[in-house]
Amino acid sequence: YLPAVPFMPNALGTTASTIQLTLTTYLVMIGAGQLLFGPLSDRLGRRPVLLGGGLAYVVASMGLALTSSAEVFLGLRILQACGASACLVSTFATVRDIYAGREESNVIYGILGSMLAMVPAVGPLLGALVDMWLGWRAIFAFLGLGMIAASAAAWRFWPETRVQRVAGLQWSQLLLPVKCLNFWLYTLCYAAGMGSF
Repeated sequence: YLPAVPFMPNALGTTASTIQLTLTTYLVMIGAGQLLFGPLSDRLGRRPVLLGGGLAYVVASMGLALTSSAEVFLGLRILQACGASACLVSTFATVRDIYAGREESNVIYGILGSMLAMVPAVGPLLGALVDMWLGWRAIFAFLGLGMIAASAAAWRFWPETRVQRVAGLQWSQLLLPVKCLNFWLYTLCYAAGMGSF
């Protein structure tokens, strides 16, 4: 909804800085949510966290399309970010479960990373088109409808991949990515791509 940000303060009876805060809060919650939903998906499974995140995202998106309150808008953006974070964590965890130790894992992670890097480039363009034709509220309605379709497909086709017994956290394992050149290459490329927007 970036292209619509200048018009949203009047619709929500607030200031431009509050609308900017909703963008910042969303990004912070996407990152912070991974700290919660990663261990939760290890405990409950990938599928429930994915579907629960999808449901939260749909509820938040539809609420965002309807609300006229800046405070409610901010709260719903937090819920939307939590839903998105749960879906991201579950997706990457499922790929890890299926492709761990296999050569294809680098390709799959590369594809997922590329798709995530394209979102900040394509999203504002599509958002501007929807805003121009239907108004900014329709952006959130379309996001909700897209997640309904994705969640329905996940409900039907997404397998549970979590192993039944999850080993406890080994603190030494936290340092393994730091020693991996592929980790740094992917991180650098992803950070550069996201930072350019």
